[in-house]
Amino acid sequence: IFSYGHRNPQGFKYVEELDIILESEHGPQGGDEINMILENKNYGWPIVSEGIDQFVKFNDHDKHGYFKPLYFWEVNPGISEITYVPETSRLPFSDRIIVSSLSGADTGPVNHSGKSIFIFKFDKKENILRLSDKIFINDRIRDIFYDYPTDSLLMVLEDDKSIGSISILNN
Repeated sequence: IFSYGHRNPQGFKYVEELDIILESEHGPQGGDEINMILENKNYGWPIVSEGIDQFVKFNDHDKHGYFKPLYFWEVNPGISEITYVPETSRLPFSDRIIVSSLSGADTGPVNHSGKSIFIFKFDKKENILRLSDKIFINDRIRDIFYDYPTDSLLMVLEDDKSIGSISILNN
């Protein structure tokens, strides 16, 4: 067993450039999270979570001796896969962690908690993940990955049963 205390992992990504393993995980009501996976760490489920569930006793990981998430949502976007866009990319979000999402609250592009990609910057010195942007896709994104040969993000879109991409057009 490498790590434990996980509820419902959705995606794993080893980011060689940062030498970290990241994991996206569904939380209960609230509490979807991104974790940096380290050997022999307990991430707390079902005892501790930022979300609400009948089994959750605490919402403060540090105070109760559990490894806390790098980032969590109060309103779940239904996160799915996680990927990394390298620093060498021409995309406007190079050197960023990208997390895709499925559903979530349906209040339109500005406040919609799901059907988006979330763009994060990882601060390796402080081990902090900072949300830098969100792009509303208006479809459930089942999978996402960075394609090195085409320098693009490819997405498996569930509602439209299609493949989406984000890339730079050559002039």
